[in-house]
Amino acid sequence: MAFYKNLTLEQVIERLTAEDVRTILMASEDGDYQFLGDVIQGNGFTQYNLMKHDALMAEYVEREDKIEQLIEDDLMPYEVA
Repeated sequence: MAFYKNLTLEQVIERLTAEDVRTILMASEDGDYQFLGDVIQGNGFTQYNLMKHDALMAEYVEREDKIEQLIEDDLMPYEVA
């Protein structure tokens, strides 16, 4: 069942997660672990699967263009639908 445009809820969560993983990997190459620490400690972050649907959709809409570009350029850390 579509959650946003032609994507399921699970696909939206997977895309957001993949972009977060990419951000963590790129930051770690520079020795920056702040974002990773914040995610692990829950500082300002709610797990995507625990977000209310409207908050999750707002998060995805905010990052959609970047995520789509990363997918198109094959720059995600792993394959996403």
